Amino acid sequence: MRFKHGLSFQPAPNKDDVSGLGKFGDPIVLALSGGFVILFVLLSLINIEGVASLISTGFAWTAAVLGSYFQLFLLLTFFIAIGLAISPAASAKIGGLNKPELSTFKWLSIIMCTLLAGGGVFFAAGEPVYHFVVTPPAFDTEAGTARWKPLPVRWRSRSCTGAFWPGRCWVH
Repeated sequence: MRFKHGLSFQPAPNKDDVSGLGKFGDPIVLALSGGFVILFVLLSLINIEGVASLISTGFAWTAAVLGSYFQLFLLLTFFIAIGLAISPAASAKIGGLNKPELSTFKWLSIIMCTLLAGGGVFFAAGEPVYHFVVTPPAFDTEAGTARWKPLPVRWRSRSCTGAFWPGRCWVH
């Protein structure tokens, strides 16, 4: 199939007859990405201090050497996005539809819910650790100690899960 700009399109091969590791995608990509995850977990189990030191050193090097480049790339990406938004390319129709399938309100709702869910997932995992390392001002216990006590059942429901579930919640 030829497009008006001279580009050609070749249809994808039939993916229905995939067997073995191919049913999970590209075996090379699976081996590389899964291999790095397995290697990281194994190294962490063997020498957690060494892995933590390696990560800290790598992060410090990246921030010191590449930090300004990351800021420039972020600024460049922002200006490219603004340039595309005000250029004639902004009126390009993707998918050949004359009218979008979703309204602007629905798109904004999807984006806001995704941002809230992502923030909730990361904040929910990080908040207990933060409060264990840094004592909140309302408590007088020393940070990082095991002097935690369970909340009464009537306080557990909404503060831990957002629903009425008698889970185990701990505070200083």
